Amino acid sequence: MNLPPDEAAILANAAEVVQRNLDSRGWSLRELSRRSGVSPMLLSDFLTGKSALTLTTAVQISKALEISIDELCTISPSNCPDGLE
Repeated sequence: MNLPPDEAAILANAAEVVQRNLDSRGWSLRELSRRSGVSPMLLSDFLTGKSALTLTTAVQISKALEISIDELCTISPSNCPDGLE
């Protein structure tokens, strides 16, 4: 997947947020899939950087994790490419 740096940073941060939430809850991808309605394959591809999220999928994930879409899609300083700070 070849994305502009700002989009890649947003997706990397979102994947990190999802993984942290899965770990803290003790959830598997299957559990997140069950709660969000997003397929386990799509979730796996997103978490490994093989695919991007649609807005609909991001909303489904944020609702399942009970976090805001802002929390899911905001670039963290550790993932911010040079020049985007």
